[in-house]
Amino acid sequence: MGYRSIRTYCMFLQESAGSKNFGVNKTIELISRDFWWPQMWKEVKEYIRTCDTCNRSKVPRHKPHGLLQPLPIPKRPWASLSMDFITNLPKSDKYDAILVIVDRFTKMAHFIPTTKAITGAATARLFLRYIFRLHGFPDDIQYLHCTSNYHQNDWFELLPFVEFAYNNSVHASTKETPFLANYGQHPRMDIQLSNHVKNPAARDKAQYLMDIHKELKEEIHKSQEQYKYYADQHRVQNPSYQIGDKVWLLRNNLQTSRPCAKLDHQRFGPFTIMAKINPVTFKLQLPSTMRIHPIFHVSLLEPYQISPLRGDRPSPSPPIEIEDHEEFEVEHVLDSRISRGRLEYLIHWKGYDISDRTWEPAKKL
Repeated sequence: MGYRSIRTYCMFLQESAGSKNFGVNKTIELISRDFWWPQMWKEVKEYIRTCDTCNRSKVPRHKPHGLLQPLPIPKRPWASLSMDFITNLPKSDKYDAILVIVDRFTKMAHFIPTTKAITGAATARLFLRYIFRLHGFPDDIQYLHCTSNYHQNDWFELLPFVEFAYNNSVHASTKETPFLANYGQHPRMDIQLSNHVKNPAARDKAQYLMDIHKELKEEIHKSQEQYKYYADQHRVQNPSYQIGDKVWLLRNNLQTSRPCAKLDHQRFGPFTIMAKINPVTFKLQLPSTMRIHPIFHVSLLEPYQISPLRGDRPSPSPPIEIEDHEEFEVEHVLDSRISRGRLEYLIHWKGYDISDRTWEPAKKL
């Protein structure tokens, strides 16, 4: 039985089974009722392994792809920063968000009150006002985002005390307080009538800071190794993707128009890899209707399998966007019915397989 015959018969089974896609064992059982050929199990398994409809509905059973890639350890204080917006806070004064900027070397942080509607230009002004005037420009900034639902409307007044407490506490990565790592001394916590502390020579002060920075690098390296060890227990090495390869994009964190998430596709695509940002981050070629950032971590990607049993098959055509609405092209009208007093048609959409057929009201077509 040739490739063309196997492909035709498997496709017939997929359609005749009420648009359901069975696994290898059930498909083999159905085929063996009428046919047998050498290496039948192997060839049917290969066909199903590369079935687009099956793959779109399949949930990955392996650990997430991508081993932890620790960021390079900064060479000096305030050379590499992490920036994080804490949003959805109850309004305090005129603010409802906090911009948190942390030095990745000393772990010292600044907590800046702001609003969640802040623009890029306004964020840049805050950076110049609160960070640049104190520490200069960094070499790079890592951006994060988080939210908070804790309802406390006086957090604006408490923010300076929170920042002080954070910077005066020992950090788990460096084993030092950010104040000591940044300035080489602890801040005063009380008011004293006299101070008999002798001022050290500038040379001793500089050497002291150099010793602290050396110790910080060693502690950060140890912490990163520990984080990587434990994180990699729950991950696997990712496939060696190259530019031009096709991959599936997992549905995680993506919202679709389907009413039930359990019945929605688990993967979208396939999409072509356009760029390799780093060993675990890739840029995909997405249709214009997917208004999302095209760069994804490798844990959200799955390899797209190609087999001669299935032959060349084009990817589904992206929906046409008209006035900010997605429009799909009808290929066939298969059936009609009256549902709740209205006329509906069973539609096969152009570029999509049988599992995507839907009943649509006549007035929407």
